[in-house]
Parts: sequence; C-alpha cells; structure tokens
Amino acid sequence: MSDTILSSFFTEYDDSLSAGILRDPLGFQVIWSTLGKRIFNNKITSISTDIRNFTINLFNHYIVKTIEEDFNIQIHKNLYEFYVNKSHNIFKTSLIIFLENLLVYSFIENPENKNINIEGLLGSLNATNKYKKDSNIDLGVIKHLGQM
Repeated sequence: MSDTILSSFFTEYDDSLSAGILRDPLGFQVIWSTLGKRIFNNKITSISTDIRNFTINLFNHYIVKTIEEDFNIQIHKNLYEFYVNKSHNIFKTSLIIFLENLLVYSFIENPENKNINIEGLLGSLNATNKYKKDSNIDLGVIKHLGQM
C-alpha cells in the first residue's frame, strides 16, 4: 500500500483529539462519535465510549423503522390518544426505550451467561441498581398497554 493511500486513513498523532491514552488508545471515540452523529442526525444525547451502544442503537432504530413502514403492524385503537401514529416521535421514543430496557434487563435477569459483560451499556448501571432493590422489572413498556 502506498504512502498516499495510507495517509488518507492515518494522520500524525494529535494529543488534542484524545483525552487519555488509556481510555482511547487508537482515537476511535472521535471517529465513532462523528459517525454516530451523522447516522442519527445529531440526535445522540448520551456520551458513550462503548461501540456496542452504537450497534445496539442502529439495531433499535432499524426495528423502529421497520415497524413504522410495515402496514401490517398497527397501533392498538386504545393507544391512539397517546400515539397519533407510528411516525409520532413519542411512539418511536417509547419503543426505543422499551428495546433498550429489554436488552439490559434480559442480561441482568439471566446472569448465568458469564460471557456477557453489560458494563458500559447505556442504562446498565441504573438498571442493575433498580433490579437489586426490586426484581419486579418494569421495562418502561409503553405503559398504556394495560389499558387495552
């Protein structure tokens, strides 16, 4: 590979781009943060140093987009007062929160899988603390479902 091609991908080390060598030795946080902001139209509000959070977010947004575009999936008539339609931001946000909680709580509820480390996943610390206090899990499910 020629130096010209390599210089397209690599630059000289710039210590102003990374807070510390131990936290982000290859400087990927800057790359993934920039890419994440472009993918999610600058709507990322949580700071994350774990690439899994971006892949999980991509998956969750794929699910939301699929539900929104699938005409066979409809909002139950009892939920119309809460969610105007599947394109409504409150509906999408509720669904994303539900999916995030479902993932984290499923890991917490099934600790026998020692190969999964949930440390660093958004919401995992809060969910773990809540679960220790009360193991009756509330996924933040679209709370109106009980009214159907």
